Amino acid sequence: MIERFPDYSQLDSKWGFEPGLERTMCGIVCTKALLDYYDQKKKRPMTTMGSLLETMNKSNSHVSNGIKHSFEVDILSARGLITWRRNWNAPSTDVQWLIDNEQYTQQQVDKISTQQSAEQSMPSQETQELYSIAVSIQNDNPVIASVRAGFGGNKGDHQIVIIGSEEENGAAYYTVMDPERPVGTTIHSVPVDHFFEYFNNRAIFAT
Repeated sequence: MIERFPDYSQLDSKWGFEPGLERTMCGIVCTKALLDYYDQKKKRPMTTMGSLLETMNKSNSHVSNGIKHSFEVDILSARGLITWRRNWNAPSTDVQWLIDNEQYTQQQVDKISTQQSAEQSMPSQETQELYSIAVSIQNDNPVIASVRAGFGGNKGDHQIVIIGSEEENGAAYYTVMDPERPVGTTIHSVPVDHFFEYFNNRAIFAT
């Protein structure tokens, strides 16, 4: 498991979210957790939630069911991380759309191309996703993943962070930070089969 990953809940009053919006703030909390994880590793000052919310409000990136993945990529990239998003259900694997519409750099394109190349020979979409998530975690790089309603207590689409994997008695588990859970309980293990039952096939990677 990735050590010293933040245990952040979107229900925590310390964030100062507008009342009633906390249930839609999983994306910004996952982004904050990733930023804090990398900032701690690099021994640099952490980004405040206030500054993230200010940037979000200026960019109109908060929609009715959460935060746009492209916004999260932009925020993480602005802090010097190479960040990219994947949608394995996208109609095309051509990254030109991301270059034209989200101004992806050559570094971002190279990361996606490396993943896609490694995935090509794999027999199913699930094995492709398993592989790319596993490689990221093995390199101590957490993965933000989108899950459908019912993954945990969430009643709609939701974001979590995968921070580890392990096997116990022949069963595979992911360690995740699920910000929908109460303060102090967000980091826990879930069966990999359960994760893939609810996975939206969309994830954000960063290095």
